[in-house]
Amino acid sequence: FTQFLTLVGLTALIVGGVGVANAVRAFVDGKQASIATLKSVGAPGSQVVGLYLIQVMLIACVSTALGLVVGAVLPFALDIALRDQLPLPLNPEIAPARLALAGAYGLLTALAFAILPL
Repeated sequence: FTQFLTLVGLTALIVGGVGVANAVRAFVDGKQASIATLKSVGAPGSQVVGLYLIQVMLIACVSTALGLVVGAVLPFALDIALRDQLPLPLNPEIAPARLALAGAYGLLTALAFAILPL
């Protein structure tokens, strides 16, 4: 069961990564005029790529933080909402190490799919 859930989680990361790649592509396409301006005033390509990669990763950090907050709070909310309907208690707890691992996977996936050429 643990292996199945791990496979489902990794599949969700890949699907999310494809979404990240498409969002980054749309973001960069919308910034073509700014990129052209930077290139015309002499900015090297690596500097332009670095600038937009930093912006994408800042957005990924904020999104990951929001996801971690929702992931930490949701079990407690479900426990309160479904306490009377579930035959067993949920006993949710905050697991900082697992949240950190989830955040690291999320940020690494965002980075990998942000730099992946489509």
